[in-house]
Amino acid sequence: MRNERRDLAWYYGEEIGGRLWRALARQLANRKTQLGVDEDALALEDVQVWAELGAPEVFSVLDLALSAQDAALQVRARVDLTSASFPVQVEVVARAEDAKEMQDYAAYFSEKGLVRLSAGLVPELGEDDLDALAERLLAAYYPEALEKPRRVDAHEMAERMGLAIKCHRIAAKQDIYGEIFFAEAEPQLFYDNRKAYSKNFVKSKTMVVDPTATYMGEVGTYDGTIVHECLHWALHGQAMALRRAQQPDSQESAICCRVDGGVANPDDAVLLALENQANTLVPHVQMPLAQFRQRANALLKGHNQSENWSRSRCIVMPSVIDDLADFFGVSRQAAKLRLIEAGYVDAAGAYVYIDGRYLPPHGWTPGALKENETFSIPAEEAARLLMEDADFARAAQGYLYVDGHFVLDDPRYVGRDHSGEWHLTEAAYLNMERYCLKFTLSVQDNSTVPHTRYAQMCLLSQSKGIPLVAEYAYPDYNTLSPSEQTELRKRTEAIMGIINELPNNFTEAWKLILKRFNISQAELARRTNYSEASIGDTINQNRHASLEKVITMCLAINLPPEISLPLLQKGGYHLKPNNQAHFLYYLVLTSKYKDSLDKNKKFLSEHNAPLE
Repeated sequence: MRNERRDLAWYYGEEIGGRLWRALARQLANRKTQLGVDEDALALEDVQVWAELGAPEVFSVLDLALSAQDAALQVRARVDLTSASFPVQVEVVARAEDAKEMQDYAAYFSEKGLVRLSAGLVPELGEDDLDALAERLLAAYYPEALEKPRRVDAHEMAERMGLAIKCHRIAAKQDIYGEIFFAEAEPQLFYDNRKAYSKNFVKSKTMVVDPTATYMGEVGTYDGTIVHECLHWALHGQAMALRRAQQPDSQESAICCRVDGGVANPDDAVLLALENQANTLVPHVQMPLAQFRQRANALLKGHNQSENWSRSRCIVMPSVIDDLADFFGVSRQAAKLRLIEAGYVDAAGAYVYIDGRYLPPHGWTPGALKENETFSIPAEEAARLLMEDADFARAAQGYLYVDGHFVLDDPRYVGRDHSGEWHLTEAAYLNMERYCLKFTLSVQDNSTVPHTRYAQMCLLSQSKGIPLVAEYAYPDYNTLSPSEQTELRKRTEAIMGIINELPNNFTEAWKLILKRFNISQAELARRTNYSEASIGDTINQNRHASLEKVITMCLAINLPPEISLPLLQKGGYHLKPNNQAHFLYYLVLTSKYKDSLDKNKKFLSEHNAPLE
């Protein structure tokens, strides 16, 4: 701990540090007799740094716990970092018979609106601190947002903080959406007209906002970027001052904010911590909790819905999300995430973006999904799991892949619309936990992106444009009721009856299948658009047909996977686990086989695995 003392003393320098330690020495000397402690016997046990945030004047309060033999001393010293003379005031030196008062520090300072800082002077914020801190910041810079639900004027907030805004393209790749400068600098900014970078003089207390880029793709907005940089200025000036003091030659004058939630140097843990805090706090400032809930409940009431969860409430959630986004001036994705944070868990089933389209809203009982779980999975990930995860392949038997979900193959849960396309029924959409398989979802390991909770939430929202790569996995859950397990068993027994009759010979197996499914070669030719002679040559193996042709024939008859996959093997056809197209063939054969051939061909073409 002595090293920490030296680090802090060194940071405050000869002027601040010297004054602080001299003030402590005087206090100890003056009260030496009263305390009964020899100054030379004291050893610094811990240094706690607290910051008073949410006010134009920012102070640091240093708490030092000193120990000597069986005595415990507490020292509170306030250092005014906004004053050029750096005055130091030692407020209290008191003897404590035990450490209770020291243990109560956190509660005391929280009540006073102070935030604990790390040794790097980075605020230490837990999830429970975010809304309270957002309210303190708003009380200082935009108090009207706490009076009633309203949009925070980001430009006005920046002006009240004394910050200038420069709107300019920052990077050619549009991977940086904002920068906040704590000292004068000449950053390189990109010019569209010249397609080149050029130096620009920027004063301290200036933010550069790129209007062509936003946080997490479509999660952030232009106003959100301004609020983000305001938060950096309010919360992180001390940490940046410390970094400049420790690295005077680095000329680090700004925090560079990347679209994916990272910073320019992915190995810089301190800057990543600062960026994560600003990213996480922005929605709390733009949508303060009490006012956000007030507005959300009013909108739900307008849709004849209670503020309390109901099974059908998920149906109106897209409209509520859009209204909140428009009212508070945030993105659809940010409004959805804030609803989830505020306890409206059914918002998670709205605006789920899979394979280039939004899925219909769907819901489940609160608690049915953990924070890192989902019922929705993209086709390519579904195909990969079917090929690579034997447990999942077994669990998916009896399920169909429809609308981005694996749903129980039962007419109560899947049906056809007027055009013959498969879709989930209302019973399935409102009871996902009963009839659909669920998956875990995580951020793919990538050292350039911090694995923060808010980044994870952005990914879990499965919203459009999130610049993170997801990894899906299948947890071994048994979601079927006893009656549903019985129905699945009957289906399996019926299919197994056909499988047990299948000859090992490819030609004879095809003839039995056509007979059992009451389909002639002429009808199969009509469905596939192959000639009847070509169908005959394939079945009789007069010439070797392509894998794609045989799969087309299986899909034209809607063969269940328990029959189509062994049939392929009898003909010497194999799906390779390292082939992306074969992943997708496996998906349609196992979980989309009830779809029409045309729909499956279209699906495969859209995923770059055509059957032609």
